[in-house]
Amino acid sequence: IVRQSGQPGYIEAYEQTSIYPKIAGFIDDWKVDIGDMITKDMAIAHLDVPDLVADYEEKKAEVEFDEVRIKVAEQLVKVAEENLKTAAAQIEEAKANLGKNKAEVERWTADYKRISALAKDKAVDANVEDESRKRMQASIASQQAAEAGITVADATKAARKADVDKAKVDVDAARARAKVTRATEKRLAAMVGYTTIRAPYNGIVVTRNVNTGDFAQPAAGDPSAQRNNPAASRVNSNPLYVVARMDKVRIFLDVPEMEANGIRPGSKTHVKIEAVDNMELSTTVTRTSWALNAKSRTLRAEIDIPNPGGRILPNMYAYGMVELTRADVWAIPLRAAFRVGNQDYCYLFEDGKAVQLPVQLCIDDGAWVEVTKKRV
Repeated sequence: IVRQSGQPGYIEAYEQTSIYPKIAGFIDDWKVDIGDMITKDMAIAHLDVPDLVADYEEKKAEVEFDEVRIKVAEQLVKVAEENLKTAAAQIEEAKANLGKNKAEVERWTADYKRISALAKDKAVDANVEDESRKRMQASIASQQAAEAGITVADATKAARKADVDKAKVDVDAARARAKVTRATEKRLAAMVGYTTIRAPYNGIVVTRNVNTGDFAQPAAGDPSAQRNNPAASRVNSNPLYVVARMDKVRIFLDVPEMEANGIRPGSKTHVKIEAVDNMELSTTVTRTSWALNAKSRTLRAEIDIPNPGGRILPNMYAYGMVELTRADVWAIPLRAAFRVGNQDYCYLFEDGKAVQLPVQLCIDDGAWVEVTKKRV
């Protein structure tokens, strides 16, 4: 069964947006008024928020300072590494001195033993023996000093290595601090960017509630949606602007419950808009709400159509003829059905006789009518 369902409807912009500021501030410049054409990302107003700008400038300076601190910390790592190399060289030098001192100890110890033996035989004077003993003792003391020097050099190297580790940690800390500072700077930069109010898309300004010196602050919700969606949350504050797209529009048709099952996206539709020189166009249903409105028991069908030149205006009336299709249904010729009182009937041919049969009828197309139920 195919039939036409004519329904009055109305037109809305394809998109309509209430524009609020992201941050609070005083309006120091507004650039567009109602009826003005706008393009995507176009600046339409500006907020004066000097404390936010000052915070952003301060944070930029901190970022620069942190970058300098990173470079200083990296230089300190290089200095610490050079000091570590010096300490390692000092250890090698101390070890070399120790080897020299050991050789001296062996030499003067052997010399003392030789002279001491001669002194026992009275071959040398006692003063010579005493002088030899002192040289041996001095060489032993030098060896001990060299050993102590190695210990000190080892300790110095360990300290220099600790300095290197600390310097590297300082570099990591400086980089982490700079990362936090850059993140804060990036956030403040984004907030400063919000001081310029920009258009969300190409369209037109339909409402302006902004004046120089106004104190604007953020608000939640979309008041422009109230007309089409009564369940939308209400807000008390007015948006700075309400803007609308005009390259295409939506036509809303509310289809009665009994015809709702016959409509789906893609259903053929013929639309007439009398206010635009009786414009007529053939199109299809773009989408439906699927669920019926609980109060009106109607199904919302939406039709998107292009709007070249912006001639079709929001809130104009439209009339839509939607093609309802009921495929693979039981049907009888419309002229074969008749009504007695409040009951529909048809005649059923059984055993050579016409038998009156109560039925429940649905939609018809002028020639055929759908039978949804027969009553026994």
